[in-house]
Amino acid sequence: MKRSVFVFVAFVFVVVLACERSNPVYDLSDETGSQSTISILQNTSEGTIVFGPQEFKSDTGKPVTEEVEFTIENPANEFKLILENGGEGKNSQVTSCFVILNGDTIVYPIDVDKETEKLEMDVSLLETNLLTVRVAGKPGSYVNITITELNDCPCTVIDIDGNVYQTVKIGDQCWMAENLKVTHYSNGDSIPNVINDSEWSNLSTGAYCNYNNDENNVTSYGRLYNWFAVDDSRNIAPAGWHVPSDAEWKELEMYLGMSQSDADGSYYRGTDEGGKLKETGTTHWISPNTGATNESGFSALPGGYRGDDGSYSYIGCFEYFWFISETNSTEAWYRELLYNYSEIYRGMVYKVDGYSIRCVKN
Repeated sequence: MKRSVFVFVAFVFVVVLACERSNPVYDLSDETGSQSTISILQNTSEGTIVFGPQEFKSDTGKPVTEEVEFTIENPANEFKLILENGGEGKNSQVTSCFVILNGDTIVYPIDVDKETEKLEMDVSLLETNLLTVRVAGKPGSYVNITITELNDCPCTVIDIDGNVYQTVKIGDQCWMAENLKVTHYSNGDSIPNVINDSEWSNLSTGAYCNYNNDENNVTSYGRLYNWFAVDDSRNIAPAGWHVPSDAEWKELEMYLGMSQSDADGSYYRGTDEGGKLKETGTTHWISPNTGATNESGFSALPGGYRGDDGSYSYIGCFEYFWFISETNSTEAWYRELLYNYSEIYRGMVYKVDGYSIRCVKN
């Protein structure tokens, strides 16, 4: 019998996550003492997980219960659970199934007789990170369980350091709703933290810094990176994510209402698209924070920048974002949001400058 596909998506605010420290990590444990041979056969970039085929073994001839408990590292907000009978013989069947979230049963036992080869359940999860699937089957039976994210924009993403970022779907794109804070590339190599001004200004390799070399600025504004860190093949973004291109920024801007001709232009462009990206109020932005509605949910904050001479400027006033597209050997494109404009600035600057990064999902 063919394996079925089991879709799983969950919504999480608190996670043991590593929502990928590259890919979602699942902690499997057998709490029934019967056996612990359930294994992950597949874990794709789309979030598909397959358990099985799992054989139920018993010397008594009675149904055997297997319990799989795992931590959801990078869930979305909905999932479809599919159990499919597998193996050979007329006893190949699941007899019942519980789905338990943090100790609460949300799907009651459902009998699946041998006439029913597949059991499907749609489940929505909120503020949870622990899911237990308990299934029972007759001795000698097999069950296949597959999990695939239904939501193409999970609610959170985690970088290799364990930093958790909220996300937002804007049009067809899934963006981080917070600035990057990571201090390692995706292969585990450290990104140098360069404090000295003259050393920073002479860099030709990747580096990061904290605004004013103050770790206290990281929580709200993230870290600042030079463009060489953006362009490094070791990948600064979490697995399954990347630093956006100029074209992807244009897609975002045009979804928010900017015309193609404005998007292709330079300097201040559009009308209110920048305001739709900025966090509202003056908690982080200085007054007047012109046009800020945060209609998109992007929640841009004014993290300032570090210049090519190593000096820091404009926290509270400006937000500068790198993207991967370069213009020449010394300059690259960037976007800028300002406290007193509702438009979006597009221009090019020296690659040694330190700017914020927002990643977008592959």
